[in-house]
Amino acid sequence: MHVPSHLRAFIPTILPPHTHRHNHLLVMAAAGTSSSSSAFATSGGWRRFVSTLSLLPVAITVNEMVGSFMFVDGRSMQPTLNPTNKGGPNDSRDLVLVAKWPIKVWRQYRKGDVVVLRSPVYPDTKVIKRLTGTEREWRTRRLGLRQEPIPEGFCWVTGDGGALYSEDSEMYGPIPLALIEGRVSYVLWPPSRMGPVPKRLPEATRQPRQRAAARNVRGEGDVQYERKQE
Repeated sequence: MHVPSHLRAFIPTILPPHTHRHNHLLVMAAAGTSSSSSAFATSGGWRRFVSTLSLLPVAITVNEMVGSFMFVDGRSMQPTLNPTNKGGPNDSRDLVLVAKWPIKVWRQYRKGDVVVLRSPVYPDTKVIKRLTGTEREWRTRRLGLRQEPIPEGFCWVTGDGGALYSEDSEMYGPIPLALIEGRVSYVLWPPSRMGPVPKRLPEATRQPRQRAAARNVRGEGDVQYERKQE
């Protein structure tokens, strides 16, 4: 029905009071429904956030105690790792699996293993080397003639690439075992080289001519080494 424009302003005043109340309740109900939907959506988002947050300790524990992935930089472990890398910024890098439970849980430090450790020179940097000497052994550096002992709780690490590319125990001597964080166990990338990382020892360390026996010197708190001919 057509209502003249000069009468439209008076329509709310001539409608029954209960009609106004009814319309007001409809508006409130609609607003309440919108608020409930918004609250529900917010509650669902909050639950997802809390659920995701609860997984962080698990992820951190797995990364620190079980294993992680790592890209290999540089040429210090050639030809075992990064065999085609020439030192350029765009050269291919190996992606490896680092097993941490043998070190963090079992304390297995095995000669010949490739390990990840914190650099004793740059503590914020992680490096990859091969563990080539353990405590109570003797080592002679490439540029030295004097043998030096590996103290208890320390080890000797070297790069497969030799002195040309590797900064290792040949430069800074024995390092604490506590710096080792994991064992490089598997190459995941590139696919052509996928497989376990070989465990081996340099020829010079396979048959040491001398061995060392250590005994604690009471009262001085250090360790004294005696050489014994095999």
